[in-house]
Amino acid sequence: MELQLIIPNLQTELITGRRMICGEKWANGGRDVCSDPFSRLYWIKGGSGEIVHSKGVLNLCPGRLFTIPAHTPARYRAIGEMDLCWIHFRARLFGCLEIFSLMDWEYTARPPENAGMNVFWETLMGLCNSRRLDDSLRADGMLREMLSYFAASKEKPGEEMLLELQRLLPAIRFIEQNLHRRIRLEELARVVALQSAYFCHLFSGAIGQSPIDFINRKRIERAQFLLLGEKMTLKETAAEVGFSDVYYFSRMFKKIAGISPAHYRLKGRHGE
Repeated sequence: MELQLIIPNLQTELITGRRMICGEKWANGGRDVCSDPFSRLYWIKGGSGEIVHSKGVLNLCPGRLFTIPAHTPARYRAIGEMDLCWIHFRARLFGCLEIFSLMDWEYTARPPENAGMNVFWETLMGLCNSRRLDDSLRADGMLREMLSYFAASKEKPGEEMLLELQRLLPAIRFIEQNLHRRIRLEELARVVALQSAYFCHLFSGAIGQSPIDFINRKRIERAQFLLLGEKMTLKETAAEVGFSDVYYFSRMFKKIAGISPAHYRLKGRHGE
């Protein structure tokens, strides 16, 4: 039953990717703490580096896959010169819940020795920014193959948890459709025909954070994508995601994303 819920409801999206030579200036030399609305997947072709996050330190080296899930505050640093292949992606269950947060997968995985990962990544780098449908389908399949390596050693979530998530889906989708305005807990509870107190209890247990915290994270997530892709002022961006006060928006953005909106936009313009 669990797989019947997971596989048809898992949506993956490869956003962008490239190969680059990273030096001491990469990611501001590890001085910035940043949390993104997308996940990252790394393959090291040469050299080394590190990612410092709340669970510890990932030592980047050839031979393993590394990921940083969406909404994970982290610092990135190359040690000397590092030859890096990377992609930004999303992998969501029911179209709105990040798979890594639900599955609690490890941040590193070792592909089988016969997987031919160097050739695999060379092929993927040639596909991931293509606008052709056939290339996009191949790239998506390759992304899912890499996710399977992370899933191999972990148990899938229980049926009870998945059913609770399904029950909450109308409220989650209501949140995503109404980020531009004030959202009341009473509204969310009515959407799923529950009393407010029980709704908050169920939501916090299934999602891992309160409805208010989830709403704020979704607002900032939407703002991050707007800052990366749209030519909007900070005031316009704040209003688009439900903040009437641009200063409060900036404080909330820095609390969740780790850096200011202006700094985040600048970082995005400079690439990975």
